[in-house]
Amino acid sequence: MKQTRTVDVSRSPTLMDSLQTLMSILNSNAAVIASYPFYSNPKVSQHIELLEVNFRQIAALTPLNDLLRGCSSFELVPCGEGETGTMFVQLNGKPVAVFKPITNEDDSNDEGNDQTLFLPTGLEASDAPVREVAAYILDTDGFLNVPATSLARITHPTIGTRVGAIQVFIANEGAAWDMGPSSFPVDDVHKLAILDLMIYNCDRHGGNILVSKSINGQVKLIPIDQGFSLVDHPASDIWFEWLNWKQSRQPLSDELRNFVDSIDVNQNAALLRQLQIKGECIRVAKASTTLLKMGVAAGLSMYDIGQMVIGRRTKKTMEPSDFERIYKHLQESCGSNELLFMSSLEEQLDVELIKRLDSTAAVPLQQSTQKDSTFKSSNGTVGLSSSPALTIKRSSSKFL
Repeated sequence: MKQTRTVDVSRSPTLMDSLQTLMSILNSNAAVIASYPFYSNPKVSQHIELLEVNFRQIAALTPLNDLLRGCSSFELVPCGEGETGTMFVQLNGKPVAVFKPITNEDDSNDEGNDQTLFLPTGLEASDAPVREVAAYILDTDGFLNVPATSLARITHPTIGTRVGAIQVFIANEGAAWDMGPSSFPVDDVHKLAILDLMIYNCDRHGGNILVSKSINGQVKLIPIDQGFSLVDHPASDIWFEWLNWKQSRQPLSDELRNFVDSIDVNQNAALLRQLQIKGECIRVAKASTTLLKMGVAAGLSMYDIGQMVIGRRTKKTMEPSDFERIYKHLQESCGSNELLFMSSLEEQLDVELIKRLDSTAAVPLQQSTQKDSTFKSSNGTVGLSSSPALTIKRSSSKFL
């Protein structure tokens, strides 16, 4: 398919203004990787174009490609629960994708709109579509159940031409907060936690987790609405719905432990740079992912790791979390020196993990028949000796 390198928004000055941030990531490398013109009415233009950001979109959007190809028309139907302009892309009355236009997400800043309560400091509504794509790209091989997501430009009589994130629709039984969590698979709960810590998700409430069921009744948790993540500094009031579920306190399976061990902090950072995510936001993601890797290597549950990230509410104020306190201190002392920041972060997390292990005797370290056993951290290995102390053997590798 021939690729075009022109992104034409000249017909809509308002759209052009709101897309400045988003279009900067496409720049001269902008390419339409798939185009779906619809000709049901020659006088009305209907068009969906998937915009290339990362190679992983091309292969993974096959389901959407198969659904859209050959169809004569589509409908855009507002999502009843959304307050940010989210729409279903429907074919023959059935949803096949979810579209989140960048322009309508700005409406969430209107006074009195509850969505403003969830917009993290340092993020604009226009940042959300790129972060939806980022969460999908970081989910290697779809292991964490993030639906296939791409940037898209849609032309339709009801909205004109708008750019935003398009995501494959997943049939579901409803949101997690509409049902009890007792049937939720332990591994899926842990996958939610892993994703949220990788991207430092500030909006993981029960409405942003879909519950899907297979034909044989097997439950699967689907994380959606990752737009309010990858913030530029830790937040005291962050909360994760999965902390309320008993599954988060259970040990990780060997498969999930191996997955976390395989996460490459620097490779993830490089992928985020491709999306032109700000350096401050990438640093927060690197730091929270490092905490995830070290915590899992030390044998902590996802609940215990999550507790290190959320703040503590008192009668008068919200106290910063251990993670936020460490991060802010190192931000001031290390400045822009990334190598110093990350090596100092591991030292400080080492201390906090020892405290956490001492206070969570019910969550023992992985047992070993050897006197000494080791687990990899993000930048070295965590050594577990016969004593309760936790030490980190650091390498000379450089952080990006």
